[in-house]
Amino acid sequence: MGEIETDVILKLPGKLARNDVLELTGVYSQSASRKTFNRKITVKRQAWPVNRTNLLLVLGKNEWDRFYYDNNAAHAFSSARLNPMGLARINNTGKIDLRGGQFTVPKTNQTISEICKAESAFSIELTITPGTVTVGDKKAPRHIITNRSGPGNKRINFSLFQAQSKLYLYIKTSVGPAQVALTDLTKSTANHIVVSYKPGELICYLNGKAVKKVDKLKGKLNWFSQSKDLIIGGQKNKKTWWGQLNHIAIFSRVMTAKEAVANYRAVKKTIRRIPRIIVKAKLTAKSKIPSPGDISPYVDSLIVNEYNVVEIIKGQMDGKKIHVLQWGLIAKKHGPISKIPVGTILVLELEAKDKHPELNSEVIRNSIKEDDDADIFLDVSYHVDGLIKTEK
Repeated sequence: MGEIETDVILKLPGKLARNDVLELTGVYSQSASRKTFNRKITVKRQAWPVNRTNLLLVLGKNEWDRFYYDNNAAHAFSSARLNPMGLARINNTGKIDLRGGQFTVPKTNQTISEICKAESAFSIELTITPGTVTVGDKKAPRHIITNRSGPGNKRINFSLFQAQSKLYLYIKTSVGPAQVALTDLTKSTANHIVVSYKPGELICYLNGKAVKKVDKLKGKLNWFSQSKDLIIGGQKNKKTWWGQLNHIAIFSRVMTAKEAVANYRAVKKTIRRIPRIIVKAKLTAKSKIPSPGDISPYVDSLIVNEYNVVEIIKGQMDGKKIHVLQWGLIAKKHGPISKIPVGTILVLELEAKDKHPELNSEVIRNSIKEDDDADIFLDVSYHVDGLIKTEK
């Protein structure tokens, strides 16, 4: 194929087996040694989602597993692009990480709206790891993922949003909009969610179990179709949702209970169980946050900060002095820790650095004094809106 790389999306005549072999024709090697070129490619069936019938959008952990159905010109699948705004990033494990920012997914909303309207059915699946369960309310919710055609609630087709610990669905139907409380979310924990709707049946599954059933919603999905971008994390310049998202999929059909269980099991196998320590600690030294130019072409940077542990709330820890990796730059912008002054006492959720091999490919800056006796941790807590309970 020469020096040019390209993504190829293939429409196959049937479902993949566990391992199928594709043979390329009309493609020739330009290398000196043609033996290095193999026309036969082994393609593995993806474990998730288990059923891709009527799939309109999938945002998996890898770039090649992020695509949407283009109902306008192509009538085929195209690669999905996630555009960050504010403090939003995709981390090295493929999760969408939101700390005061949003992502837009261009050109997807219109297809989702039009096809779901035609089928009068839709399902959305995603794994939600909330950074907090103490912010937002029904009057000022934190929108997680939204299909809208303009500003204001009247232009929303559907939205999953969080208010305190509760997850809600806002959905527009032919008999009017409805707002339904679905389930409670657990903070800092992966909550696998499926919401499925057709007239007369709304079901929500949490970790494979049905937790909400509503049969009073009878309306069809008379959705607006003017908007082109799906919004993840809330509206720009509004209160945003904080946390992590992964395994996002939208379908123009209902999802069965059996399928919801199978998808949860597939996702569960990818979740890492890392011991977590919760401490109250005093910030004693901060590393200098690099400028975007200093780390170019990278856009994110961790910094090493020093803390003295005041109290161990959960777990075990040997030393009192610890070094903590925290996000100094996210998408070229200062992270929440930049607003916290030295001397502040705050609650940290920590995981051992050596349990996160993906950090080896991140930019890390350290300008504090080296201390071989200080254990190094990754801060996995979310200091929501920069407002945390602190003491001097």
